[in-house]
Amino acid sequence: MDVTKEHKQERRPLPKPIRILLAAGFFLALFTSLTLIFVEFLPSAQLVTWVERPSIVIGLFTGGLMFWLVVMGARQSPATVKGLVGILFSPLFGYVLGKNLVFLGPMLLALFLGHEVEIPFTVSSADGNGSRGCRSPVELEGLPFMFDRVCGVSKELRQRLGAGTSIVVIGRGTRFGVYADRLRITD
Repeated sequence: MDVTKEHKQERRPLPKPIRILLAAGFFLALFTSLTLIFVEFLPSAQLVTWVERPSIVIGLFTGGLMFWLVVMGARQSPATVKGLVGILFSPLFGYVLGKNLVFLGPMLLALFLGHEVEIPFTVSSADGNGSRGCRSPVELEGLPFMFDRVCGVSKELRQRLGAGTSIVVIGRGTRFGVYADRLRITD
């Protein structure tokens, strides 16, 4: 009697240390990105220039990793529209998470070891209405997405600002960035 056995490809999970590192990295990147929503950390021009290329590399890596994780997870569950949308947007989501991750160190440094600093910026727009999370914004030139505005600026000050106006943002920070507390126009 000839008995044919079906060989199912056995899926081996990643080793536990790798799963822990991946999960820790994901949650660290997620924490950083969510923190950016609630705080007004403005990186200095020096920091933005310094981390430009590394942030792109880290963003591409985390975008690829996120895509791979979502595809691996989708292989174990039935196909749905929600799963397809997750697969399509996971690289972008992972890229943004990873790109923002490079700012976590300077943010923590400014938070714990910072002192009052003044960092110059240039206004790109001061006439926007803002959104639910950021009322009365002043948008700044040369800063990456999510780091490019100061919220809650008084109407009187916003009326005096225009594109190209030089300002100084004052708050707790280091030479790498500042948590915006107040701002003033430079002469």
